[in-house]
This record gives sequence, structure tokens and C-alpha cells, in this order.
Amino acid sequence: MLMNIFVNGDGAKLQWKLKDKKGWTGDVFGSIENFANFARFKIDYAVEEEDLPDSMICFAKTLQKAKENLSEKDREEVIGFHTFQPGLWDDSCEYNQYIAENVFTQGSSAYEVKEIIRQYENVTVEELKQLANEIFTPENMSISVGYDSWYTKKSTLEKKCRKMRKILGGQYL
Repeated sequence: MLMNIFVNGDGAKLQWKLKDKKGWTGDVFGSIENFANFARFKIDYAVEEEDLPDSMICFAKTLQKAKENLSEKDREEVIGFHTFQPGLWDDSCEYNQYIAENVFTQGSSAYEVKEIIRQYENVTVEELKQLANEIFTPENMSISVGYDSWYTKKSTLEKKCRKMRKILGGQYL
């Protein structure tokens, strides 16, 4: 649910800010990789190099604001998205991957769309806020920036990474 509220799809908080409002990127991508004892929540986007430093700070501010302002409307929109979309996945391969990860790795028995929606309906806004505050902290976050140019100095990006961590509730490292 958090992935769809924050990252994926039209209206997702980061998508709206970085793509629609600022026009810095063509898309913001999110994915979750499940492992036996943990999962990785990954967010990617690409920007022109001159926009990179500003986009990093905008990313952190948008994420922090989204964490603080999670609402019943956000929760309902995600449920509505899955209820009215013909499927949660783009193709059968993606659906099979979901089943494999959730049934075999996580031990879940929910792999029918109706069951997933029923589980979504039982999630409260407070639970979403708590989870967002656990996931999106400087201590749980790795920030990686790939670039190859003369335009932005490495020291500038390091400062922006430290500032991102501070915005998200951490210390300058």
C-alpha cells in the first residue's frame, strides 16, 4: 500500500512532485524485493544532472511530508485503485513472482486479488503511518546516486545525502 501511495502510479506522492509538478523525471519507479528475513523497498528515478541536487532534497521533503500527512483518503485511493483495476500485475509472470514471494518466502496464503483487497481494507491509517515511520528513516535507508559528469561535484552530492537524512529525521553524518 505504501508503495502505491508514495511511488507507483499517477497521483503517488513522489510521482506527482518529481514528475508532474517539477518535470524533472519521466517516471518514478518503486519495487519491493522480499527475502526470508527482510524486504528491500527500492525507489528509483532519473533526472538531468543539473536537476540532481535539487531533486534529492525535493525527494526527501516530499517523502517526509507524505509520511506525516498519510490520510484515510490515501488509504481509500489505494484500495480503489486495486478494486477497479483488472489486476494488480502487468502480466502473468509478475503475478507468479508475487505468488512465489508471498506464499513461499513470506508464508502468506493471500494471492487472489479479492483476498488482497480484503486485507488492504483491514489496514488502518495509523498502521500505515507507523510502518512508513519505521521504513523511511535514515537508519534504514541507503542512498545511492549514479552519475558520470563534470557538472556536479561529489562533495555536493555527499552534502545533499546528509541533508536528505536530516530531513527524514536523522543526523548529519
